[in-house]
Amino acid sequence: IAADWEAPRDPASIPADFSTLTIYGADCVRQKTWRVPGQVREIETSARTGLIAVRPEATEIRVLDAAGAAHGHVSVGSGSMLRFGEKGGVLCKADYPANGSLACFDLASGHEFSHPYVIGGAPFDVSLDNSIVVATHGTSSYNLMSGKDSGGLSHWVVWNYRTGEEIGRLRYRKQRHAHAY
Repeated sequence: IAADWEAPRDPASIPADFSTLTIYGADCVRQKTWRVPGQVREIETSARTGLIAVRPEATEIRVLDAAGAAHGHVSVGSGSMLRFGEKGGVLCKADYPANGSLACFDLASGHEFSHPYVIGGAPFDVSLDNSIVVATHGTSSYNLMSGKDSGGLSHWVVWNYRTGEEIGRLRYRKQRHAHAY
């Protein structure tokens, strides 16, 4: 699946952004296309459920099916990365340090599970079979003189969002590809 942003046609008008979502088959042939309002910044798919999570605005994540029908939404302040977990029944979002935090949402009940101490969380991954998350914990600082935020990654956190238990922490070592996990 791919998302392509369409700029407003008349620059003098109030901008009306749309993104075209396209589903391609394994043979790279286009199977379905539809439009959603907003500029899709993040997209995640669940092959097990056929659900698609898109974040076209900074305040909401929409959950759609392969036909483009809405299956709910999650209201959040941000979310740089999205991952489905628990066979598509849970959607987790994380940010890079200084931009937000790690949270998971049960799509059936709407219940939110937030890690109270993880700064950022991205890059991260979620188990497809249970409630375990491996996420990065970052550091964040603000320089008053330059007016810029800066941060880095300090360690990996292994967390069970259903129980709230932090299972362990692993020291972060920069990999060859900066954000590999």
